[in-house]
Amino acid sequence: MWAAAGYGSDAAAQNTALDACTQTMGEGCEVGAAWSNLSEIVVIEDAAGNLFVKGGPGLGNAEKAAREECELYTAGCHTTANVINSLIGTRTNFPVGPLHRRLFASIARPKGTPDPKWDDMAWLASGQSGFKAAEQAALSQCGRDTDVECEVRVTVGNSQIARTTDDQGHISWLNIAAPEALDRQLRAHCAKGRECRLLDTFDARTPRTLAIEISKSDAPARGFFSLARPIDDATEKTWGKRALVTGSTSREAAQTAAVGLCETESKSRCEAVPKDGDRGVDQFFVLIRDAAGEAKLFMRMSAAEAQLAKDQFCAKEGQQCPKGLTVDLAKPTTTILKI
Repeated sequence: MWAAAGYGSDAAAQNTALDACTQTMGEGCEVGAAWSNLSEIVVIEDAAGNLFVKGGPGLGNAEKAAREECELYTAGCHTTANVINSLIGTRTNFPVGPLHRRLFASIARPKGTPDPKWDDMAWLASGQSGFKAAEQAALSQCGRDTDVECEVRVTVGNSQIARTTDDQGHISWLNIAAPEALDRQLRAHCAKGRECRLLDTFDARTPRTLAIEISKSDAPARGFFSLARPIDDATEKTWGKRALVTGSTSREAAQTAAVGLCETESKSRCEAVPKDGDRGVDQFFVLIRDAAGEAKLFMRMSAAEAQLAKDQFCAKEGQQCPKGLTVDLAKPTTTILKI
C-alpha cells in the first residue's frame, strides 16, 4: 500500500501515491480511498491478505467501518495501516523490502441455460496476476471450449474458491478468504431451511487453467468411499452384507480398504462397488435389497433425494421395497452393513 497525506489537493495526494505504486509494481494500481481536511484512512487485512480500505472524516470512524466489513466476510482481520490527514505537512508511507503481487482465481460458466453437454462443466483460472486477468482467462477458456458466451461466477484474491452444495443438489461457488472463516461463510450463504456442505476448495495461487466436471470431485472434503462385496453371487447372497469404508484420501485407498475388510469378514474373494469408484460429490446413499434379492445403491446429494430415487425405482419396478440403510458419506467409518 502506498499512502500520501498532508498535500494541498486531492489530486496531488492521489498522484503521489499512484505514481509511487506504478513505479514499483508497473501496473494495476488504483486509488483505494481519498479524503480531505482532518480525516483518516484505515487498511484492514484478513488472513488471506485481502484488503479492506475505508476512509472518513475525523478519527475512529474509518477503522470501525473497515473492520466491520472485513469481519462480515472473513476472519483474521487486523489493522495494517492508519493514515491521518492533517495540516502538519506532507507525508508518505510506502512499502519497503521485497514485494509480491496477490494472485487471483476465477470461475466461469456458460451464460444462461447451457447446452446439455456443457451443463456439468465450469472453467477455473488461478495463479493469475490480477483480478481482471483471472476473469479474462476463465472466460476465454470457457468461450473457446464451448463457443458460447460465458460469465464469471466468482473471483478471489490470495484465498480459496469453495464449491458447496445444498440438500437439493444446487452447486455454489464461494470466496473463502481464510480457512477459519469457511464454516461461517458456508452457514451465511446457505438458504434458510436448507442443509449445505463443502464439496472441495481450489487455491487461488496455484497456476492453472482447467475445466472442472461439476458432478465429480478429485479432492472431496468428505473424503472418498467404497463398498465391497463377495465376487461370487451365491456367496454374496448367503453373506448378505457389504463392507463400507468412508473418509479415505483417494478412490484407490477406499476401494483397497473395503475389499480387504470384505475378504476378512466374508472369508471369500471380494470386489469394490461401484466398480468405477466414488464420484466424490454425492453426499448420501441408500442401500437396499430388492424383491429379486439384488442389492441396489442409490447415491444423491441429500438423504431425501437418495430415498426418493429408491422409491421411484421401486414404483417403476412395481416392488414393495424396504426403507433401506441411509449412509452419510461425510462421517468417516469402517464397518460392515447388513442388507
